[in-house]
Amino acid sequence: MTLEEELAELGVPAVEGAQPAVESPRAELTVVGPATVHPIGAQWLKWRDRFAEAMDGSYQTIESLEKLVLQGRVQFWPGRNAAIITEVQTYPGGERAIQGLWAAGDVAEVMELIPGAEAYGRLHGCTSVLIEGRAGWARPLKALGYAPWSVTLRKAL
Repeated sequence: MTLEEELAELGVPAVEGAQPAVESPRAELTVVGPATVHPIGAQWLKWRDRFAEAMDGSYQTIESLEKLVLQGRVQFWPGRNAAIITEVQTYPGGERAIQGLWAAGDVAEVMELIPGAEAYGRLHGCTSVLIEGRAGWARPLKALGYAPWSVTLRKAL
Protein backbone atom coordinates (compact mmCIF):
# COMPACT_ATOMS: atom_id res chain seq x y z
CA MET A 1 0.00 0.00 0.00
CA THR A 2 1.38 3.42 -0.92
CA LEU A 3 1.62 6.33 1.54
CA GLU A 4 -1.12 8.12 -0.42
CA GLU A 5 -3.42 5.07 -0.05
CA GLU A 6 -2.66 4.76 3.66
CA LEU A 7 -3.38 8.44 4.25
CA ALA A 8 -6.61 8.24 2.22
CA GLU A 9 -7.69 5.24 4.29
CA LEU A 10 -7.14 7.32 7.44
CA GLY A 11 -9.25 10.14 6.00
CA VAL A 12 -6.36 12.53 5.34
CA PRO A 13 -7.12 14.69 2.30
CA ALA A 14 -4.74 14.53 -0.65
CA VAL A 15 -2.37 17.47 -1.11
CA GLU A 16 -3.56 19.56 -4.05
CA GLY A 17 -1.13 19.40 -6.94
CA ALA A 18 0.81 16.51 -5.42
CA GLN A 19 2.70 14.38 -7.87
CA PRO A 20 3.27 10.69 -7.29
CA ALA A 21 6.77 9.62 -6.39
CA VAL A 22 8.93 9.22 -9.50
CA GLU A 23 11.39 6.39 -9.75
CA SER A 24 14.84 7.52 -10.77
CA PRO A 25 16.89 5.73 -13.42
CA ARG A 26 18.74 4.07 -10.53
CA ALA A 27 16.19 1.55 -9.26
CA GLU A 28 17.23 1.86 -5.60
CA LEU A 29 16.40 5.58 -5.44
CA THR A 30 13.01 7.27 -5.39
CA VAL A 31 12.79 11.02 -5.97
CA VAL A 32 10.21 12.60 -3.72
CA GLY A 33 9.19 16.26 -3.74
CA PRO A 34 7.73 18.22 -0.82
CA ALA A 35 4.19 17.92 -2.18
CA THR A 36 4.36 14.10 -2.22
CA VAL A 37 5.03 13.64 1.49
CA HIS A 38 2.52 14.36 4.25
CA PRO A 39 4.76 16.43 6.57
CA ILE A 40 2.99 15.40 9.78
CA GLY A 41 2.68 11.78 8.60
CA ALA A 42 6.41 11.53 8.01
CA GLN A 43 7.15 12.71 11.56
CA TRP A 44 4.31 10.68 13.04
CA LEU A 45 5.80 7.44 11.70
CA LYS A 46 8.91 8.08 13.82
CA TRP A 47 6.82 8.33 17.00
CA ARG A 48 3.85 6.03 16.44
CA ASP A 49 5.32 3.00 18.21
CA ARG A 50 6.44 5.07 21.21
CA PHE A 51 2.90 6.43 21.70
CA ALA A 52 1.50 2.92 21.25
CA GLU A 53 3.77 1.73 24.08
CA ALA A 54 2.35 4.46 26.36
CA MET A 55 -1.26 3.35 25.76
CA ASP A 56 -3.11 0.33 27.01
CA GLY A 57 -5.79 0.71 24.32
CA SER A 58 -8.73 0.73 26.71
CA TYR A 59 -9.67 4.40 26.26
CA GLN A 60 -7.94 5.28 23.04
CA THR A 61 -6.21 3.11 20.49
CA ILE A 62 -3.11 4.01 18.57
CA GLU A 63 -5.24 3.88 15.41
CA SER A 64 -7.73 6.43 16.77
CA LEU A 65 -4.91 8.72 17.93
CA GLU A 66 -3.17 8.37 14.58
CA LYS A 67 -6.33 9.41 12.78
CA LEU A 68 -6.64 12.53 14.96
CA VAL A 69 -2.99 13.43 14.32
CA LEU A 70 -3.10 12.91 10.56
CA GLN A 71 -6.39 14.77 10.20
CA GLY A 72 -4.97 17.71 12.15
CA ARG A 73 -7.64 17.46 14.86
CA VAL A 74 -4.95 17.46 17.56
CA GLN A 75 -1.57 19.15 17.66
CA PHE A 76 1.47 16.92 17.30
CA TRP A 77 4.72 18.37 18.65
CA PRO A 78 7.65 16.16 17.59
CA GLY A 79 11.14 16.83 18.88
CA ARG A 80 14.40 15.00 18.42
CA ASN A 81 13.99 12.69 21.44
CA ALA A 82 10.43 13.36 22.60
CA ALA A 83 7.00 14.25 21.30
CA ILE A 84 3.74 15.49 22.77
CA ILE A 85 0.15 15.65 21.57
CA THR A 86 -2.24 18.41 22.63
CA GLU A 87 -5.82 19.36 21.88
CA VAL A 88 -7.61 22.69 22.19
CA GLN A 89 -10.96 22.33 23.96
CA THR A 90 -13.72 24.87 24.46
CA TYR A 91 -15.93 24.00 27.42
CA PRO A 92 -19.64 24.80 27.77
CA GLY A 93 -18.85 27.32 30.53
CA GLY A 94 -16.69 29.29 28.07
CA GLU A 95 -13.24 28.24 29.26
CA ARG A 96 -10.84 27.43 26.44
CA ALA A 97 -7.90 25.21 27.36
CA ILE A 98 -5.08 23.44 25.61
CA GLN A 99 -4.89 19.91 26.98
CA GLY A 100 -1.83 17.71 27.07
CA LEU A 101 -3.07 14.31 25.89
CA TRP A 102 0.03 12.16 25.41
CA ALA A 103 3.78 12.40 25.77
CA ALA A 104 6.51 10.01 24.70
CA GLY A 105 10.27 9.99 24.88
CA ASP A 106 12.81 11.85 26.98
CA VAL A 107 11.17 13.64 29.93
CA ALA A 108 13.64 16.55 29.82
CA GLU A 109 12.81 17.16 26.17
CA VAL A 110 9.07 16.84 26.85
CA MET A 111 9.57 19.71 29.32
CA GLU A 112 11.25 21.75 26.56
CA LEU A 113 8.31 21.17 24.20
CA ILE A 114 5.65 22.36 26.66
CA PRO A 115 6.33 26.14 26.44
CA GLY A 116 5.76 26.00 22.67
CA ALA A 117 2.44 24.24 23.19
CA GLU A 118 1.52 26.84 25.82
CA ALA A 119 2.29 29.65 23.35
CA TYR A 120 0.15 27.91 20.73
CA GLY A 121 -2.67 27.76 23.27
CA ARG A 122 -2.41 31.48 24.04
CA LEU A 123 -2.45 32.27 20.30
CA HIS A 124 -5.65 30.23 19.99
CA GLY A 125 -7.48 31.94 22.85
CA CYS A 126 -6.72 29.43 25.58
CA THR A 127 -6.65 30.75 29.12
CA SER A 128 -5.35 27.56 30.73
CA VAL A 129 -3.45 24.33 30.18
CA LEU A 130 -4.69 20.98 31.46
CA ILE A 131 -2.44 17.96 31.60
CA GLU A 132 -3.91 14.67 32.72
CA GLY A 133 -1.45 11.89 33.17
CA ARG A 134 0.33 9.68 35.60
CA ALA A 135 1.08 11.03 39.07
CA GLY A 136 4.81 10.96 38.25
CA TRP A 137 4.38 14.03 36.02
CA ALA A 138 3.57 16.25 39.04
CA ARG A 139 7.22 16.65 40.06
CA PRO A 140 8.82 17.64 36.72
CA LEU A 141 5.86 19.84 35.72
CA LYS A 142 6.13 21.78 38.99
CA ALA A 143 9.29 23.39 37.58
CA LEU A 144 7.14 24.92 34.81
CA GLY A 145 4.56 26.29 37.24
CA TYR A 146 2.05 23.45 37.17
CA ALA A 147 0.21 22.42 40.32
CA PRO A 148 -2.36 19.70 40.98
CA TRP A 149 -5.85 20.98 40.23
CA SER A 150 -7.94 17.83 40.28
CA VAL A 151 -7.51 14.12 40.71
CA THR A 152 -8.93 11.48 38.43
CA LEU A 153 -10.03 8.38 40.31
CA ARG A 154 -11.19 5.27 38.51
CA LYS A 155 -13.07 2.15 39.41
CA ALA A 156 -13.66 -0.65 36.96
CA LEU A 157 -17.24 -1.89 36.81
